[in-house]
Amino acid sequence: MDVMDDRRQQGARPEDGVPDMTVISDIDEIAINTNLKVRYQNDKIYTYTGTVLVAVNPYKDIGIYEPDVVESYIGYKLGELEPHIFAVTETAYQDMCRSARSQSFIISGESGAGKTETTKFILQYLCSVTGVVASWTEQQILEANTILESFGNAKTVRNDNSSRFGKFMQVCFDSKFHISGCVVQDYLLEQSRIAFQCPDERNYHVLYQLVSAAEANQELADQFMLGAASSYTYLSQSGCAEIAGVDDVRRFDELRLAMSVVRIPNEMSDGIFGVLSAILWLGNLCFQELEDDTERCRLSEEALNVLQTVAYLLGLEMEPLEHLLLTRQINVRGNITDIPLKLSEARENRHAMAKALYSRTFAWIINSINTCMTPGSSKDYILGVLDIFGFEDFAMNSFEQLCINYANEKLQQYFNYHVFALEQETYAAEEIEFSHINFIDNTACLELIEKSPTCILKILAEECRFPKGTDETYIIKQHHEFNSHANYIKGEDRRRWADEFGVRHYAGEVTYNVKGFLEKNKDVQQASFFYLMEKSSNGFVKELPDFQDLMGVMMSHVGTLTKRQSSLARSAAKGKPTVADMFKLQLNSLVESLKQTNPWYVRCVKPNEKKVGDNYDDDFVLRQLRYTGMMDIVRIRKQGFPIHVSYDEFLVKYHMLNKSSISGSQSLDDRDAVTAILEKFNLAKTEWQLGKTKVFLRHQANEPLEDARQDMVHLAAISIQKLWQGFNCRRDYRKKKAACIMVQQAFRAKRQRMTFLRTVRAVVTIQVSPFKACSTLHHFRLGDLYLAMEAEVASMVQYVGDMNKNVPWEMSPVLSPKSLKPSDSRLVQDQLSAMVQVTEELTSKFTQDTASHVTSLDEMFRFLGAESDDTMEMSYASADSGLVSIEEINVGSKETEDTPEDISAAFSEAMAKISFAADFLTEFAIEDDTSITAEAASEKPETQKDTADESPPARLHATNRDSALGGSVTSESGSTGLSPPEQKRKQTRETKGKVVQPTASLDEVEAMLQFAAGGMEGEMQVAKKPKPLPKPKKPLVAEKPSLPKKTVVMKTPSSDSGKPVSVSSMEPEVEQQPTMRPKHKFISRQLSMEGGRGSTMSMIVSRPLSTCSSPGVSLTRSMSYQTLWKKTARDAHRKNRVSKLLQEWKLGQTEVEYFNKIMATLAAKEKAKEDEKFYNLLEFANENFNEHPVTVARSGRMSLRKGSSNVAPMSKSDMIMYLDQPHIMTSHINLYDPAVVIMAITTFKEIWKYMHGEVKQDDNAVVRHIVARCIENEALRDEVYCQLMRQTNGCPSQDALLRGWEMMTFCASCFSPSKSLSKYLISYLKKHCNVEALSKYAKTSLRHLRVARITPRKMPPSDTEIKALRGFGLIVCRLRFLDGMSKAVDIQSYDCAETVVKSVSERIGLKSTDGWALYECVGHQERFMRSREYISDIIAKWESGPKKDHGDFLVKKRLFKLPKEMPQDPIEYSLLYAQAVHSVVKLDEFGVSEVTAVQLAGLHCQILLGEPYDNKLDRYDEIGQFLPERITAGKPKQDWRSVLAEAHKEYGSGKPTLVAKVWYLTCVKQFPLYGSTLFPVTYKGAWSHNSDLCLAVHADGVMFVDQRSKDIWYQYRYEEFESISLVPSEDCINFELNAEVADVQKSFTFQTPDKEDVSALIASYSPAHASWLKTGRHVSRKLVRGKERERLQEELIKCRQALVEKGLLRKPNYDSGSTFMSTLRKFRKGGAKLKDEDEAKIFKAYNKEYWSFSKAPITHSLSVMNEEAVASKLFSSILMFSGLQKSGGLGSVSDTFDLIQNVMRECLASVDLRNELFMQLIKQTTDHPEPNSKVNVTHWQLLAVACSVMAPPDKLILSYLQSHLKKCAADHASEEGQHAYFCQKCLAKSIDLKRKWPPSTREIAALLERVK
Repeated sequence: MDVMDDRRQQGARPEDGVPDMTVISDIDEIAINTNLKVRYQNDKIYTYTGTVLVAVNPYKDIGIYEPDVVESYIGYKLGELEPHIFAVTETAYQDMCRSARSQSFIISGESGAGKTETTKFILQYLCSVTGVVASWTEQQILEANTILESFGNAKTVRNDNSSRFGKFMQVCFDSKFHISGCVVQDYLLEQSRIAFQCPDERNYHVLYQLVSAAEANQELADQFMLGAASSYTYLSQSGCAEIAGVDDVRRFDELRLAMSVVRIPNEMSDGIFGVLSAILWLGNLCFQELEDDTERCRLSEEALNVLQTVAYLLGLEMEPLEHLLLTRQINVRGNITDIPLKLSEARENRHAMAKALYSRTFAWIINSINTCMTPGSSKDYILGVLDIFGFEDFAMNSFEQLCINYANEKLQQYFNYHVFALEQETYAAEEIEFSHINFIDNTACLELIEKSPTCILKILAEECRFPKGTDETYIIKQHHEFNSHANYIKGEDRRRWADEFGVRHYAGEVTYNVKGFLEKNKDVQQASFFYLMEKSSNGFVKELPDFQDLMGVMMSHVGTLTKRQSSLARSAAKGKPTVADMFKLQLNSLVESLKQTNPWYVRCVKPNEKKVGDNYDDDFVLRQLRYTGMMDIVRIRKQGFPIHVSYDEFLVKYHMLNKSSISGSQSLDDRDAVTAILEKFNLAKTEWQLGKTKVFLRHQANEPLEDARQDMVHLAAISIQKLWQGFNCRRDYRKKKAACIMVQQAFRAKRQRMTFLRTVRAVVTIQVSPFKACSTLHHFRLGDLYLAMEAEVASMVQYVGDMNKNVPWEMSPVLSPKSLKPSDSRLVQDQLSAMVQVTEELTSKFTQDTASHVTSLDEMFRFLGAESDDTMEMSYASADSGLVSIEEINVGSKETEDTPEDISAAFSEAMAKISFAADFLTEFAIEDDTSITAEAASEKPETQKDTADESPPARLHATNRDSALGGSVTSESGSTGLSPPEQKRKQTRETKGKVVQPTASLDEVEAMLQFAAGGMEGEMQVAKKPKPLPKPKKPLVAEKPSLPKKTVVMKTPSSDSGKPVSVSSMEPEVEQQPTMRPKHKFISRQLSMEGGRGSTMSMIVSRPLSTCSSPGVSLTRSMSYQTLWKKTARDAHRKNRVSKLLQEWKLGQTEVEYFNKIMATLAAKEKAKEDEKFYNLLEFANENFNEHPVTVARSGRMSLRKGSSNVAPMSKSDMIMYLDQPHIMTSHINLYDPAVVIMAITTFKEIWKYMHGEVKQDDNAVVRHIVARCIENEALRDEVYCQLMRQTNGCPSQDALLRGWEMMTFCASCFSPSKSLSKYLISYLKKHCNVEALSKYAKTSLRHLRVARITPRKMPPSDTEIKALRGFGLIVCRLRFLDGMSKAVDIQSYDCAETVVKSVSERIGLKSTDGWALYECVGHQERFMRSREYISDIIAKWESGPKKDHGDFLVKKRLFKLPKEMPQDPIEYSLLYAQAVHSVVKLDEFGVSEVTAVQLAGLHCQILLGEPYDNKLDRYDEIGQFLPERITAGKPKQDWRSVLAEAHKEYGSGKPTLVAKVWYLTCVKQFPLYGSTLFPVTYKGAWSHNSDLCLAVHADGVMFVDQRSKDIWYQYRYEEFESISLVPSEDCINFELNAEVADVQKSFTFQTPDKEDVSALIASYSPAHASWLKTGRHVSRKLVRGKERERLQEELIKCRQALVEKGLLRKPNYDSGSTFMSTLRKFRKGGAKLKDEDEAKIFKAYNKEYWSFSKAPITHSLSVMNEEAVASKLFSSILMFSGLQKSGGLGSVSDTFDLIQNVMRECLASVDLRNELFMQLIKQTTDHPEPNSKVNVTHWQLLAVACSVMAPPDKLILSYLQSHLKKCAADHASEEGQHAYFCQKCLAKSIDLKRKWPPSTREIAALLERVK
């Protein structure tokens, strides 16, 4: 029994605060008010009045709208829980589902009563009801409400979030009652608020949100030219710019998120914000009257700047916009005349423009939201929420308040009719007993406003259509017409009769001021303003004219009209409809819509006028209760019968409740039958009555009937399900039983034969040599094992005893007999007992009979059992290799025997377990040269929770012993008793065993779908998180300098912070690196795997205890055994200090990010200014052009002008003008390479001939030849652009000019100019964008050049591209998908693979492109295209090929970061399925067995062909569509057709297409190679396998796979690799394993031409290896000119200064220092050259000789280092190599190669010597007197070798080397420049490599040969 039933039985008083006011005994106004007040004071703001909900605004957060509260009301009826808006919403939703009738919520109340918030809560609850099914749609509905609130709500004096428009949100549901969309209908946006607000009010929220966000984000402020709120008239005139407790910046972020959710594009969002900014600036426009003409006005000086901003934001020209502001147009008989505006008219026109922009923006947003959330055809039911403006009465009421109060009158009339009038009419017609209730009828007031022929709205409309109508004439007519009306108030003050009138509304009297009534009702906008917006460059502004006719837009939203409404619309259409006409039409349509639904009422009440919480004003609330008729509502809900159903409907629904009585008596009529049902439930007769045709019920009578009916329906459904499931189970059981009998027969026969053969072989073997066999097995299995274990235990005990003897007891309190506790002694004994127990277990293990082996039935029929028995064990997984079918069992009977390798592996496993237990004893001893580290696990298993009270050592011991000895491990799922490998095998059997079933029942399909959605649960439970890359093993030393050098570091589980506890030894020793055990390698990866989750620590012991050396190491007195496990205060202090530093560091990072953001904004500003600036080509010519002599053309040849030999050069202005001859003497810009100069002259001739049509070959061939030459020679690109700009500047021939611009377009599509020329070329193109004949060429070139090209084009344009560029069109490219779909995409010349993939994904609806890539397909070859690879280059490559084989482009997934997860996007799921079929059938990447392939083919047949048909084998003719060629090659086609038909029937029949796809893709995902990318490779070195090898790169690791059989040879996770590196000089990739990996081979080197793709893929999967996978930094070589050369010299000098300032260089001693200084002074006084001045800038002690080439040996090192003699020998070796010295170098030298190898070997071993080598080589290659001499070449050769092997360790020296090489490489033409450029490339490749050995002779020879 619910709460209200209790109240009814015991009576209720208002002082108790009852939840339903209909149960109050003595009801009156005071009782209602008292009840609401009591509940309000207890924070219970909701109260029922029957089904009407009363909500009192709390004006504070009371925490009753959280998600858990939402869930608590789901499924409960009205009244079962505390009153809440959620309860009413749940009841309405359930009523819609039960009655299949649309519902609606009508929310009413005064402004500020909480209507908007109530709407939000209703939408929140509705979205939670079906949130699982269509979460995206529901999120869009919620976010749409956020947008509407920002753009349509504002602060008023009564409400901080007042809705200034009405909205009716119709949430649409489909036939399954899931949300399918939403339609928003808006009503009467208050436009006047844009230009005017009353004091203490605000404009619309969005304007303040935008301005506040701009203040916090400078980039946003710059983008939309925004200032502070106080700087705008529209925002500051009311004196209120903020709302207490509201963060406008956060609201703006929420708004932008909401706009993205409802799919408003970013460019449109920017357009909206730009319009809002323009509206704000419009309000700041100031006008001035002309002094000589008062009928006209103009803009002030400040206003002109403002207008320029407005024009920019709207994308309009300033002049027409200014003209529009100052004039208006009139149309007289087709003649349009501009009339100047007066000052007042101009101001109003400005406001009108602002209102027009905002209202049309709001209409655009409404339309966009409806377009996004349209339900389409899924609009079966509607649940509408009406949130309309509340009743308003301000100090100044205008036209908007009249319309708002008119709407409230209309809704009040509907409420009265539905609740009172209609209800009582029904009671009277049915003649039931009831008391008539009088209610407040507002019909008279409503007729005054809207009823024709005479009403307020009618008179207003007529006056608007009257040519000379004004507000004054309107009020006069209205006073005359309604002077005697009871609800019309003319006013007592005669002085205000001309301005005001009043109306007596149901809520009170309201006085309206008629100023502006006619203007607002007309809503006149200048058509010229919308015509101007059509020409805007802003895409959003250009769409606003579509909403010019707001009336038409509103009518399109109204929907279906009644006959009366249609006539009203037609009458309004005779003249232009007014705002009042349209509003009236909308309200009538709204009422008609509400009548089609079942209404639910929510009455919102304001507790006080101060908008504060915990303040209940009795009188104020009582007034609201009176005019809303709350007293009458309570009475009619208390006395009435809200539920009335006809007798027929009642009996059809409830006859089952009294079936026996009704069926037993045939003479009962409908009335008696209904009475029998009601009396059976003993319902009180006061709760129901019977009318003539209907039964009337209250909720107390209806709810028991509904509950009983639901229980009966539920029981009936269970009975039906029981019978159906029983039938299915019996049928399936019979089928499975028959199949099992057949399988068991075959299996038993096979097992008996295998047992017999095994027995025969054993007998024969024993007969051959019984003694030898027995002794061998005994010795191998038992003898050596016992001996090894006994030796290990003895050595361990002996070592502990020796330590205790050698260490003084007073120095070792831990090991002393006094300090050794009984528990510790027992601990040692437990360890020894554990080792004995292991021995016994191993003995019993080896004595078991291994011959009997029984295979499980589950094992035989696993779906994917297709792998051979001899598959090698994977490196990081111990799972089953797959199960075999019956056919595979019958093939052969090869038995398995215990080989010596198996016994050896078992022995190693046993010794590992013993060693693990023995290692614990090292906790009582400290080795002299080894560190023992114990790392605690991050999580403690559940099996250890009971041991939490044990001491840390005991708990650690127990845990490690259990995990090491193979004890039971508790998994996260709770299953115990199995070790992880066993548990994994069991889970794999259980999972994979369900894949194949004879038939597919409903339960199995459901289970399979759940399995597909969740992934392989068993696999995921066993999977381990990848470990991070191993760090270099370095000795651990203490942080404190006072500690000795020798420390032992232990990490214990009891340390919360995970910090090591250091134990200092008394005798400091030299630190030693940990070494591997010399005898046994016990610590293996298998040990760590067996520990799994169950182990809390893993130990690393450098060698066995038997090899531990002596003693001499002890513990201090203070470091007792317990203190090792205790956290010290010093650790806590250190932790706090580190945390504080970390916080400071994060704060610093935030400041750095903010600073970087500011710098990025400033850079963007500078770039924008740079783009707007115009650069004259003549300026570039003056600085960079060569001197050209004045020439004349004679007989087609070029000759100098007559005269003296000293010919005057051509002016630079002439050199940028058209040259009417094909010959030039030299290049335009300075090209240092003579060969390039010749190419420039030739290219000019070819361009000239192309322009004049004098080429002998095809035009396209000439274009490709010129462009290809520029692509290959970067220095030629600027020259060609200069030539084209010259020849297109002033060309007299129009045809030649157009062909020249064609060539410009072709060049711009393929390459960009240098940075120095770019701005001049851009300006040149911009200049010609306005030339009509050339604008298309210039704009096309400009578009190509403005695209940032990360990499240049590699191919000249193809014929297809040339044709597209000539026609100013696009290249149409078709992309293919594996599911058979293809899409045509328009591409530009600069589009790359990444851009095309994103473009096509948007077209097909693919939500995410993560991992998807583009492939080039030619024939059967598929080549991955990198993201920055140009599509145009591929097309050009196809056309230029020898056979011109045109391929196509394929889109498929390449990167599988989570291969086991199922995608949620249906498009992606379909594509992945198609790719899985392609991989299995076409590519045969997984090597599936025949059985598995046939099973998958059966599923594929079901997907492609549908259900199977008997005797129709021709459907399976295309065998290649279903099976790989490898499998079909063994049988004829006819046989395979029968196999496919059977597989289709067995595995595919009955499955829907989606289910079959889920099965197929889920099964394919179980293959170990799924998600891998295969690369054919060749192993370099000795290899036991065949040479057909593939490298499979997977998300988890790398696999080495047989190319033919696809068997996995080796498999490693990424964390098992120490390094993965690329060999720079060869197409090789090298893999180095960690030392912890138990494999013998630690290094693998493979040769593949795809090493770059392999490295990129590995770096994507494992970012930790990305730094290793670099072939070297790209070295670009650009043309360097005068200023850039000076800049390079300055950089070199700065590097030298940095070296000196940091103290890295040794200061030289000069004898002639004073002479040098005086020489420097003379150079300065005499105006020395630049180089000498630069040298003088270096510090005094480092003169020019210090940095430059020297023939003499040096006496000291150049850098600061200890070994001076070695530095001198190093320099002598350099001189020996160049031939300047014969002896004195490093080591013994037999030839040149020995000398280089000695130098490199010594430098690789010493960091200081490496720095010194590069300083000396830089010195020897600087300022050589003879740059092309042999000596200088040898120095560059040695520098090239050094750069190829290593890089300077010091960063400053590295920077100095790079600057030196860059400066020297700037000279392209010289040999020294070529050598420096080669050294740059060598250094870029070796800068990230760490070589250990010097280069070989072959490598040295290759490098020396390169530098000649």
